[in-house]
Amino acid sequence: MDLQNDFNASQDLINSPRAEILSLKSKNSDIYHQLHMERQRYKRATSKHGSMASQILLLKKADAISSAQLSKGLRDSATTITKLLKLNEDLQTKLSQSVTTWSSQTETITEAAKSKLIFSDTRLKNAQKEISKLCKGYRQAKQVKERAVETAKTKIIKQKSVHHLAPSQRDFHKENPQSCSSSFPIWLFSKPHQ
Repeated sequence: MDLQNDFNASQDLINSPRAEILSLKSKNSDIYHQLHMERQRYKRATSKHGSMASQILLLKKADAISSAQLSKGLRDSATTITKLLKLNEDLQTKLSQSVTTWSSQTETITEAAKSKLIFSDTRLKNAQKEISKLCKGYRQAKQVKERAVETAKTKIIKQKSVHHLAPSQRDFHKENPQSCSSSFPIWLFSKPHQ
């Protein structure tokens, strides 16, 4: 019985360290996992820090370039403004001189324009008179032409009536040519030229 108790006690002594060893292994595994995770976080943090440092450096360089460009732009703007002010002053001087010259010449130009206008008005009136005369002459010429046409038509009608006389009348005129010539011109009875 004592041996059994001693055996059981020995087993308990053996099992107790074994349980502690298992517990320590489990804790060790947890600690290893935590260390691994911390190492990964540290790597990511280090990489992110390096990236941020690079970005900060680029931003600093860009800021320096922008500052230099801004300073140059301000200098150029100041130079341009100075030139524009000088140009504006020159233009104002020229404008003042032009106004003075224009004012002195305005009266002369106005008088010349008035003279030209009066001359043009006179020429226009004369031209209107000439046009009126031409229109009147045209109307008279048209009337003369119409009368001439009517006269020619009358002569042609008379010529046709002479050529269509009755036989007795033609014989009469053959026997008495003087009576025909006394009523119509001789050229009415002459043969036309071929």
